[in-house]
Amino acid sequence: MSEPIDDRALVSRVAARIGGASASDARRAVTATLPVLAESLAPRDRDALRAALGPSLGGSLHAGPYAGAFDADELFARVTKREHVTGGFAREHAEVVLVELFAALAPELRSHLARELHPSVAALLAPPAHGEPPPHEHPAPPAFAHSLATGRQGSANPLATAAPPGAQSHSVVREDNPHADSKMSSASGLTQERLEESLATTRRS
Repeated sequence: MSEPIDDRALVSRVAARIGGASASDARRAVTATLPVLAESLAPRDRDALRAALGPSLGGSLHAGPYAGAFDADELFARVTKREHVTGGFAREHAEVVLVELFAALAPELRSHLARELHPSVAALLAPPAHGEPPPHEHPAPPAFAHSLATGRQGSANPLATAAPPGAQSHSVVREDNPHADSKMSSASGLTQERLEESLATTRRS
C-alpha cells in the first residue's frame, strides 16, 4: 500500500498554481473540492480515496449521500457553495485541486477513479497539454530583387533592364550633327551672314 498523500505538499502545489493564493486560500480550496469529489463516488471508491488521503485530508471528506456521478458543471456549482467564492474562482480552484490530487495518487487508484467519474470530470484530472508553438514562417521574397545591381530597394524596374525615356525634340542626342549650324567645318558663311545681320544686308533703322 502506498504512502498517504502529504497534505502540506499538496496545499503548497495548489497555492503555487493558483495565482496570488496564500497557503490558507489553497487549503480552503482543497477542503472544499475534496468532499464534492467524494460525493460523486460510490461508497467503496470514496473509502479508497479517504485511505489515500491519510488522516489529515481524509478527515475533510464529510460528503453527502451518493447520488450517482455528476458532471463538471454540477461539481463546480457545489464547490462554489462550499468555498463561498464566485463561480470563476471555484472553477479555477477545483481544476487545480483535481489535477494536483490525482497526480499524487497511485496510478492504479487514479485510473480506477477516473473510470468511475463522469467523463466531463475525468477530463479535468490531467494537466492541460501545451502544444508546440506554430512554426515560424519566413515571408516569401518579393517578385523583384533589392540590390545595387538590379535597382534600388522597392523598385520593380531594375536599372539593368530599365529603358531611359526618349530624348526631347531638338536634343543633341537625337541630332546627327547637333551643332551643324554653328560649327566652322559645316557652317556656310559667317555667323552674321547666316543671321542676315552682315554689313551688306543690315538695314539702317
